[in-house]
Amino acid sequence: MSPAPDPGRADRHLPERSQRRERLLRALIDEVALSGYRATTIGQITARAQVSRTTFYEHFTHKLDCFLAAFRELAEQLAGRVQRDLARSRHLNGAAVGLGPLFDLAEHERSSAVILLHEPAAAGIPATDERDRLLSRIEQALELEWHGAPDGLPVPNLPARALVGAAARELAIRLHRREPVGELRQELAGWSASYIEASPADRRAACDGPPAPAGSLVASRLRGRADSAPATSPRPAQSERIARAVAELAERASYPQVTVTGIAARAGVNREAFYRHFTDKESAYIAALRLVFEGAIAATAAGFFGPRDWRERVWNGLQGLLGFLDGERALAHIALAEPYAVGPEAIELIIEKQLGFSLFLEDGRGYEAGSERASGVPSNLIVCAIFELLARQLRERPEDSLISLLPEVTYVALAPFVGADAATDFVTRKVRVRRVRQPGPQLPRERG
Repeated sequence: MSPAPDPGRADRHLPERSQRRERLLRALIDEVALSGYRATTIGQITARAQVSRTTFYEHFTHKLDCFLAAFRELAEQLAGRVQRDLARSRHLNGAAVGLGPLFDLAEHERSSAVILLHEPAAAGIPATDERDRLLSRIEQALELEWHGAPDGLPVPNLPARALVGAAARELAIRLHRREPVGELRQELAGWSASYIEASPADRRAACDGPPAPAGSLVASRLRGRADSAPATSPRPAQSERIARAVAELAERASYPQVTVTGIAARAGVNREAFYRHFTDKESAYIAALRLVFEGAIAATAAGFFGPRDWRERVWNGLQGLLGFLDGERALAHIALAEPYAVGPEAIELIIEKQLGFSLFLEDGRGYEAGSERASGVPSNLIVCAIFELLARQLRERPEDSLISLLPEVTYVALAPFVGADAATDFVTRKVRVRRVRQPGPQLPRERG
C-alpha cells in the first residue's frame, strides 16, 4: 500500500478484491488523519472508499482491525526506508540518516505520519504496541549502525530509544498542532551531537565548570506562577476517587474501553454521583491528568530546590519525579504511556504539562557561561526523550520500578549542557553513593 496516492487510484494490476481492500485502507488513513481515530466511523471509511459496509466486513472485523492493517503496512514501508537509507549512507551521521525517512513522512505524507505517530493511543493497547514495535525496529537499526562505526567516527553516547522516542514525540506534537517540522531535523541532529564524547582537554574543562545559579530563573518563574494563581477549594474526595478510577481502568484496558458505568463502579459511586462532578468520561480523564501533573510538578520541585549545584538539583528533582510516578502507577500510565488517547483538550493539556518540565532545565544554560552549546540546547527534545524512556518502561516492564531509570534520565538531561563526559562522571559518582544503600542500574552503554 503506497501511503501517498489519491485513494481513488488503485493499482489496475491488482485483483478487484485487493483493490477494494487498498481503497479501504487508504480511506481509513485519510479519515483518521482528518478527524482522529475516535471520531472516524466505518460509514465514513466506506463512503470515502466508495464501497459498501458489507465489503468492509469482508476484509475487516471492525474499525480497529482496519487501523492495525493500515498501520502495519505503513510501518513496514517506513522501516524499509530506514534500512535502505542506512545501507546507502553508512557511517554518515547515522542519527540524521536513520531518522530522515521519519521526517520525510511527517513533511510530505502527513496522513501516514499521523497514523504511525499520533493516533495509536486513541486506538488502544494493540495499536500502541504496534507503535512501540515500529520504533524498536528503527532503534535497533541505529544501534547496529553506531556499533559498526569505524574507529574515530563520532558517535553519540545516547540510547537510541531516547533519540528515536524524542523524535517521535516531538513530531506527534507538531502534527497535532499542524506546525512545520522541517527545522526539527537539524535540531535533532544538533541535539544528538551533544552526546558525543569530548576530547581529553574539553573533558577536563567540562568537569571543572562552575556551578549554575541556585535555581534563580526556575524559582522565579514557578513561584511567580504559584503566587498569581487564584485560590482553589480543596478537591472533593468523591471527585478525586472518580478521577483515579478512570486512570486505574485505562491502565488495565486502555481508555477506549473505559465506560462511565465502569468508572462509577470502580470509584464506589452511582452514575448520578458521577454526573454531579463530570459531564462525561473525557472530563473525568482530564481531571485525572491534572491530578497527576500537579503531583508530578510538586514532587519534582520539592527535590529540585535546594543544592547550589544545578546537576545535583536535576538529580534530586528527577528522583522526586520518578518516586512520585512509582507511587502513582495508574496516573503515570495515562500521562506517559497513553498520551493521545482522548480528545483535543486533553491532548493539549498533556503537551503543555509535559513540556512545562523543560523549565527545570533552563538554569543549565548558565552552567558553562557563554557556551554556544548550552544556549542552543532544545530542552523540549530532552523532555520528550525522558518521557519516552519512562513510558516504554511502563508499557514493556511494568513490574520494574521507574526509579531504576534515574541514572539514565539524569544523564540524558545533563549531557547537552555540561558535556557527555562530565555528565557520565557526575552520574557515576551519584550511582556509587547510591549503591552504598542499594544496587543501582547501569549507565548508558559504552559503544565501540
